[in-house]
Amino acid sequence: MLTKMNLSEEEIRVLNYERFQYPCAKIQKKIHAVYLKAVHCYTNTETVRMVHSSQHVAKYLKIYAKKGIDGLYNANYHRKGSRLEEYKESIIEDFGKNPVCSIAEAVSRINFPQNRTAGILIEGNHIYTVTYSGKKELNN
Repeated sequence: MLTKMNLSEEEIRVLNYERFQYPCAKIQKKIHAVYLKAVHCYTNTETVRMVHSSQHVAKYLKIYAKKGIDGLYNANYHRKGSRLEEYKESIIEDFGKNPVCSIAEAVSRINFPQNRTAGILIEGNHIYTVTYSGKKELNN
């Protein structure tokens, strides 16, 4: 059986299964929207109401048309990257050389690493770099 979206029975079967079984609710909504459009030929407005989605049905259909169900599996949460990402390798290396005994110790070492600049202190005509360990180094 082919639908107006020209999906095979196998594709419809996979969509039908994944719309309830996929572990991420956001992805389930995407798959459910495509399934409803494919099988029942609802309008985008009707589909938005049924899946309680925010007007992205047309986008989901375009993604499915280009990349198939694998394209819908991308959650695209648009989270900010971690500020620690640039220090990832050095943190892993440090923990490899000097293992931590507790999560508290790991947090302490990550939040207050030795010899990293915490800020700049100006006293009179002198400018100091202050590290997290409290050391002041004269910059003049």
